[in-house]
Order: sequence, then C-alpha cells, then structure tokens
Amino acid sequence: VTGDFSVGGLVGTNGFDATIKNARASGIVAGEDDVGGLVGSNAAGATIQNVTTSVTVDATGDQVGGLVGDNFGQIQIARSSGFVIGKNSVGGLAGRSGPEGGSSDSIIQNASAFGDVIGDRRVGGLVGQNTGSSINTSAFGNVTGDQQVGGVVGTNTIILDDGEVVAGAIQDTFAVGAVSGNSDVGGLVGNNTATEAATTGTVEQSYFDINTTGQDQDTSAGGIGLTTAQMQGSAAAAEDNMGGFDFGGAWETRTDPDDYPTLIALPQQTDLAQPDPEPEPIPKTTVTFENQTVINGSTSVTVASAQFGNQSVPGEDFVVVVHETNSTGGIGTKIGESPVLEGNQTNSNITVNLSKELGPNDD
Repeated sequence: VTGDFSVGGLVGTNGFDATIKNARASGIVAGEDDVGGLVGSNAAGATIQNVTTSVTVDATGDQVGGLVGDNFGQIQIARSSGFVIGKNSVGGLAGRSGPEGGSSDSIIQNASAFGDVIGDRRVGGLVGQNTGSSINTSAFGNVTGDQQVGGVVGTNTIILDDGEVVAGAIQDTFAVGAVSGNSDVGGLVGNNTATEAATTGTVEQSYFDINTTGQDQDTSAGGIGLTTAQMQGSAAAAEDNMGGFDFGGAWETRTDPDDYPTLIALPQQTDLAQPDPEPEPIPKTTVTFENQTVINGSTSVTVASAQFGNQSVPGEDFVVVVHETNSTGGIGTKIGESPVLEGNQTNSNITVNLSKELGPNDD
C-alpha cells in the first residue's frame, strides 16, 4: 500500500467512534505522514481491538507506526512486528499516541511490539510520542534514533503549539531491544520531562533489560533497569524484580525455557507473515492419443491411454473431456466426455463418444 497521508495496511483513517476488530495485515506500507501497518490515523473515540500486523512500514515523514501512525483513540489487544522507519514520532506500535490538546482519552492496553524501529526524533520501541496512557505493554525491537529515543517510549511529554503541556502515563510495561541515539536516550523512556514547564510524565511499575538494551539506570528517564536473569522465567515475578506486574491476571511468566513475561490477552504467535504452507502435490496426468485417421462423419474418438495419479501422489477417478479448438487455437466447445476412469492406473483404448459428427475441417 502506497500513499501520502493517513496511509494504512487496512484502513487509512479509522473515524470517530468507529471500531476495527479481529483484523490482521501483512506486507509493505509506504507514505509520508500518519502511516501505519494497519491504520494510518485512529481518531478520537475510535477503537482498534484484537489485531495483528507483520508489516514493513517505510515513511518519509512523521507519525509512523507498526500498527497505527497517529492514535487519538484506543488500542486494545494488539501485536505488531516487522520493520518501521520514519522521521519524527516513530514507534513499533504507534508513532504518536495521545489526546490532541487534551480533548479525549487515548489508551494503548495489552499490546506488544516486536519490530525494529528507526527514526530521527521521538523514537520508541512501542510509541514514539506518548501523551496518552500505555498499560500492560512490551517492546522487543531494536530502536535507533537521534534525539528522545526509548525502548518503549521516545518522549512521554510534549509542548503543543499553543504552549499547552501534555504528559503521558506508562504503567506495567517493559523493554528489551537495543536502544541507541545521541541525546535523551533511555532503556525505557528517552524523555519524560517538558523542561520549560517542569512537567513530568508518569512511569509506574515498568522495567527495561540493562543487558540487552545497552542502557543503564542513570540514562533512562523512567523505569527500573534489571538484568536479563531478573526479567526471565519465574524470577520475573519476584517482588524485587517485576513484582509490580499483575502476574496471573494480565501477565504470566515463561519457563522451560526461561523467557520474558507475556500478556495473557495476546495470542502467542510472534509473526503474522509465516510462509504459506506447502501446497499439496498435484497428481500427475498423462493422456495419449495414437496417430489415427478420423473419418468424416465419425461420432467418437479413441484415446490410447490415460492416467491420473500414481502410488506416490494418488489421484481420484476421472474422465477425459474432448473439446474443439477455437479460432485462436485455444480450448473451444466441449464435444465429448469419456466414461469414469479409475485413478492411479493406466486406462487403455478409451472410447469418447462425441456430441457431433466430425467434418473434414474439424480439429
């Protein structure tokens, strides 16, 4: 899918009070601004629920996400994977998420992002720019940017054009992908404060892996840094580790082998774009006509032999159909059909009765 603005793998804009539910998308989505793997722009009051994407999102502008480019509504039970590239406000799940001017609620809940993300400013493994709420979320992809770069969120506060300061809330989330940038870089959040207004976003019960993100506690603008061992297997549920999570309610630990916690609400698949299953082999068909002279006025032809299928690739019982050729040499009108023949063996000297008499010019 290719466009300019509000470009989505399924829908360009999910309008006010609209709902997209039980949807999946894969492929490549390209555009400029408000570009998402499933939806370009999710309007205030709109809902996206129980969705999955495995998409390459390639945009030249702002508000670019693996699932939604610009989110003003609600996203619930969502999984995105693939690769996301854009300029500013770029995220593995949503490029920008939050109420415009504080006019409505904007929530991402029970969601995970697995794709790598590349951008310039406000770049996050889950959300590039968050001024809404992010609850029970996780981000696994590598994140690369210049300024305000975070494992989950690039920036959690923003000053609007009219001077209003809007701050986001992050709760019960974690990040594990490598995070790199030049300024305001964090394992969980790149920037959490609008310095001019001394306003800080909220980050609660949220964690990042200091081994895999390449970031330590001092660099992240929010969240708690833990080791891989503390975040995987049964150790994750320990009170001193990720004990703030609602294990058994929203989250479950992963053991045998040990892995990071998963959201109970999400289907356990990592990639929509699995290869199509191998098609069943097609039984081999062999039909032989012996050189024969067809007399004018004949009402039948003889097929020397015919076989459909064999022991290796069995076929079913079948018939041989005779057609005239049309003016271009292709298949024309059907003029005859044999009796039912047995599959998986050679049938010899088959008489096909014709529905017309053959003339000297018939093929």
